[in-house]
Amino acid sequence: MIANALKYRTEYPPRSHIRASNQGTAWRFAVQDNGIGIDPQYKENIFGAFKRLHRDQKYGGTGIDWPFANAWLSAMADESGSTPRPEREQPSTLRSHTPASASAPQRLTLLLAEDNLPDALLVGDVIQTASLPLDLHVEPDGEQAWEFFRKAVQDPNVPQPHLLLLDLNLPKVDGLALLRRLREREQWKTLPVMVITSSDAPEDRAEAKSLGASYFRKPANYEAFLKLGPILKTFLEDEGLLPTDPKPGH
Repeated sequence: MIANALKYRTEYPPRSHIRASNQGTAWRFAVQDNGIGIDPQYKENIFGAFKRLHRDQKYGGTGIDWPFANAWLSAMADESGSTPRPEREQPSTLRSHTPASASAPQRLTLLLAEDNLPDALLVGDVIQTASLPLDLHVEPDGEQAWEFFRKAVQDPNVPQPHLLLLDLNLPKVDGLALLRRLREREQWKTLPVMVITSSDAPEDRAEAKSLGASYFRKPANYEAFLKLGPILKTFLEDEGLLPTDPKPGH
């Protein structure tokens, strides 16, 4: 909400006012700002995924922040989503609930370096929809992602990543800088990496390829984003992390 107030504003200096009141069994928060606002007739639409109320190019966005914030809060209330950890030492984890079976493959650790919560939730949805045996750990910037790798080497309680999904536009340390740093370390030279980004710049694609990373451009709608599931499954099979599905007749 604060980020939107700063982004979607008029020519006047942005102002936000946050109030909190104790409702007995819960706290109620209210945020008021002097941004461009939403016409009351469209207030129900803000929770519809990929529905943008400002069609011009002046205000960018995908229209997923509010729907996924709503879904995230619902998951927290139902205790059915990831559990926030108060200590910073532990990475945040979103676990996909793939039904277990006798022939289920070993679960794999997927580290997602992504600073956009809606995109992280979309990746979790992709994993669940495609029934991939992945435990998803999310780090919101390149520095914390690097710290995850460092601890994976030093601390036996931190899982070793089998795969990295990497956004390029990360705070503190950008995605390509993190990837270059990883490739300089012997233990991460061959780590499977898939860049997942909104950038379609040829130089980004070229450098990612030179560093041994696959590339997936973030689409603008939910259905297209779900195509990441089959792509990710094939990628894991090609890397030898998942058994290849037998072809018909074999």
